[in-house]
Amino acid sequence: MTILPGPLDTLYNSSKKGALLEEYTIYRIENGHMIKRTATRNYIGTDYIDSTHTVPLDIGKAYDS
Repeated sequence: MTILPGPLDTLYNSSKKGALLEEYTIYRIENGHMIKRTATRNYIGTDYIDSTHTVPLDIGKAYDS
């Protein structure tokens, strides 16, 4: 698979001046279950705090891998 530059790359590589919050979310099938994984960056002045959050979205429902 070839990944070409697009809107996500443009946004990710743009200036963060004035930003308050930045999030990146990916939905995946892992071990037959749908998972939502989010990375967050909260900007506080010239500093920031990073965090990640993982949520299973389909308790009890299996997907083919």
